Amino acid sequence: LSIALALNTPLFVVVTKVDIAPDHILKQNLKAMRHILKKGGRKPFKVRTLSDVLVASEQVQHKQIVPMFRVSNVTGEGLDVLKQFLNLLHGVRNAKVARAAPVEFYIDDTFSITGAGTVVAGTMYSGRVCVGNHLSLGPDFAGHWTRCMVKSIHCKQLPVQSVASGQSASFALRKIGGDKTKKITRQSIRKGMVMVDPLLEMSCREFEAEVLILHHPTTIKENYQPYCHIRTIRQSAQIMSMERPLLRTGDRTVCRFRFMYHPEYISVGTTMLFREGR
Repeated sequence: LSIALALNTPLFVVVTKVDIAPDHILKQNLKAMRHILKKGGRKPFKVRTLSDVLVASEQVQHKQIVPMFRVSNVTGEGLDVLKQFLNLLHGVRNAKVARAAPVEFYIDDTFSITGAGTVVAGTMYSGRVCVGNHLSLGPDFAGHWTRCMVKSIHCKQLPVQSVASGQSASFALRKIGGDKTKKITRQSIRKGMVMVDPLLEMSCREFEAEVLILHHPTTIKENYQPYCHIRTIRQSAQIMSMERPLLRTGDRTVCRFRFMYHPEYISVGTTMLFREGR
């Protein structure tokens, strides 16, 4: 909850199993969540009726309130208002614009399948991919990119001809150009790599980010090495410089980071989380 509030993300809370939760435990948990939400500048909003649903679905996107639902899958309590709320929610992104943008596919898993070869699985952040499309895979540990053709696409374990922004999918790949005797192997692909439109090829070793310290027991200064999470990227990075000499809990500033081991693909405006390596 604290991370979602710090990222200024619209959110709602669903408390489940209210049919078996002891009253004092339920009250204790609701009180704790309301405390966190109020501390983050949001107003908890209890949803019980259709009129509450209409207010919640309109106001949640403005990040002023946090709708709270109490449901039971056994008795059905609260499920009707939750479903009404989900049906009335506005999209957080413009789907048409996202699907018309250049392809960005973030890889979070790889497989080797007999007859299909190397398969990558992940999420379509933008664009549309069809069977036979040529995309760039990378960056590898040296920051290089490989041109590939999408041989086949599976979405929800079913073969499809295309996928678009917002969908999860898996692609069977074939290398094109260069030395075709060197096939794409599962070992050459790691979580954090991407498949993008060739126009977007870019390898980044250093980047600047505006950071907010949610909590840290000591001070943060130059050369500190946090573990960074940027979409599917997981890598340690060193703080090369900061606009302030020291950072403590609650401080905000701009820092320049350098990845410790190899370059990555990052686009401007991407959200980053970082934490202690431990």
